[in-house]
Amino acid sequence: MASFLVECLGWLILVLFSLYIFQLLRDARRRLPPGPWPPKPIIGDLLDLGEDGQQHRAFLRLADRYGGLMCLRFGMVPHVIISTPDALRAVFGGEGKKVDNIAGLPSLDVLSAMGHRAHTIFALPSQDGKWRAIRKFAAAEMLAPRRISAGAGALLQTKIVEALHR
Repeated sequence: MASFLVECLGWLILVLFSLYIFQLLRDARRRLPPGPWPPKPIIGDLLDLGEDGQQHRAFLRLADRYGGLMCLRFGMVPHVIISTPDALRAVFGGEGKKVDNIAGLPSLDVLSAMGHRAHTIFALPSQDGKWRAIRKFAAAEMLAPRRISAGAGALLQTKIVEALHR
């Protein structure tokens, strides 16, 4: 009798766990925008993209069917596609707003690490004069005649060695 109760309890736990997982999957699907359903196993919605070189038409057809915001699965990974300017404005909160991190994801820009974004000359210029001063200093140092002539000698020597070994 005790083994029967243990077995029933095991089955009950298995059924409840399965229902919980099913509920999680169903709720996750509800939070995503519309898209082709059900996705194909393993390949997802890759077959819906059409022929090679014609994907833009497939995306247009999917946007007509599901709207400017849709969910496609490439392989097993869901991707949210924003295909119209109106949907883009709705997602980013209107015109003129700058959004550094999309959907709460951290920025992966390596220049922002440890405050280097404020001192770089390779990123877009800031509004103050600090960027101009750094750029002017870097140009004076890197493009100085002594630096160019030193680099030219090494380059000329490399070219001569390459020509001799041909």
